[in-house]
Amino acid sequence: MHENSFEMARLLGSLTAIIILIAAAVVFVQTRRQPNTPRSVRVVNLLLVVVAGGLLGYMWFAPPASPPVPAISPEEAEARFKESQTALPTDTPEIIIRKMGCAVCHKIPAIPHAIVGTNGPVLMLRTTAPLRLASPEYQARVKAGFAHATTPKEYVIESIVNPAAFIVPGYDKEHNPSVISMYPDYKERFTPEALEFLALFLLQLDEKQAREEGLLGDKPAPQPATQQTTRP
Repeated sequence: MHENSFEMARLLGSLTAIIILIAAAVVFVQTRRQPNTPRSVRVVNLLLVVVAGGLLGYMWFAPPASPPVPAISPEEAEARFKESQTALPTDTPEIIIRKMGCAVCHKIPAIPHAIVGTNGPVLMLRTTAPLRLASPEYQARVKAGFAHATTPKEYVIESIVNPAAFIVPGYDKEHNPSVISMYPDYKERFTPEALEFLALFLLQLDEKQAREEGLLGDKPAPQPATQQTTRP
């Protein structure tokens, strides 16, 4: 529709320029036949030729204007915003992590923009997920009915959709395992496919890669759980 409108305007403009040129040519011929024609008439005739030529050139050589931005309804605007905040099956791990804001709190190997977060642990879950599942702290949460994961993949998914189930010691608020700083609405912001995809990606990241990328600093390696009295 926009291209058709532009072509129509260019055609009309060209026809107008041609008519002006014809009129100028007629006036020019008449002034040549009448030597006493006032100079002002010749000047006006020259101006008509210049204007017509400029208009004709603009009509044929000017690039088409950018198409107007179509208006969208409030419903469509809301749908687009929701999509921009939802992890989709077609998203890459980096896009999902960016949408969810994970880098605000976590350092994540293989993700270039996730290198400064300190409010949460480094996400090297191939190394840490099995250790946390076996830890006394996690088992205490299982016994209390808050946590339910039995595999590393289940643990990662649980950590995303139900972050209050278990908080890594040292990252809970005042060491209260029921107080979280992680956003609580991730369950509604993931499609099931994107959630599983992200979990599998995070389970590929290990301590070796985190150290090679300088994300651990001088932190000691995570240690396996030891047999000790669990918290009530």
